[in-house]
Amino acid sequence: MRKHQYQRKNEPHGAKYNFFELTNAVRVVKTVGDEEFEHTFSKGDFVQGRTLKKFDFDRAIELGHAVYVTSEEYNSSNAQSLAAQIDFIHKNGTEEKSRLELDLSEIVSNPKIAATEKESLIKSRIGQGTFRQQLFNMWGGCAVTGCDVKELLVASHIVPWCVSEENRLNPYNGFLLVAHLDKAFDSGLISFDSAGVIMISPKFKNCQSIGIHSEMGIKLKPDHEEFLEYHRANVYQNT
Repeated sequence: MRKHQYQRKNEPHGAKYNFFELTNAVRVVKTVGDEEFEHTFSKGDFVQGRTLKKFDFDRAIELGHAVYVTSEEYNSSNAQSLAAQIDFIHKNGTEEKSRLELDLSEIVSNPKIAATEKESLIKSRIGQGTFRQQLFNMWGGCAVTGCDVKELLVASHIVPWCVSEENRLNPYNGFLLVAHLDKAFDSGLISFDSAGVIMISPKFKNCQSIGIHSEMGIKLKPDHEEFLEYHRANVYQNT
């Protein structure tokens, strides 16, 4: 296993990155002080709207740079550093963990909630947090508009939570959407065809008044399609 170390210049927190070459993958270990965070990036992963295609490990060793990755959606001149990618995933995970800990504390300390209900709420909240973090890692912002203001974004299931228990935490059974698109999608006023083009229900006559229009679309992966088939058949209001 080959290893390559990289440290960014002018990095305020002195972060160091170790890259380990695996078969069709790279494991990245980020170290800041005594804290370590790691993530393995594999070919075919969908990260921030990109399908990871090629890792430039040899060039990174030669130049002492971070390992770069190219994607199917963008040409090689738009390659991204895996150090930047792991920074993004680490930041999202840390913020989500803080939110989760606060919410769990409120559930546990609330005397009005029965013990059995607390257990159910805790399991649900932990699952919701994991799902939301996966979607942030995958999309980086709204899957349709690109908006990255977290307060406006919702982790939206394609096949509803109550219908498909085994796929509740599957990131391909979800989109990260701004709130009004989430509500429209959840209620079946919009859906997406197999090419990712938005479908607007005939019942949604004033959609443009809230910024929803027929030119909107989403970059889908093949793994989304089985869930979207269900949504189009059972949630979308086609008539």
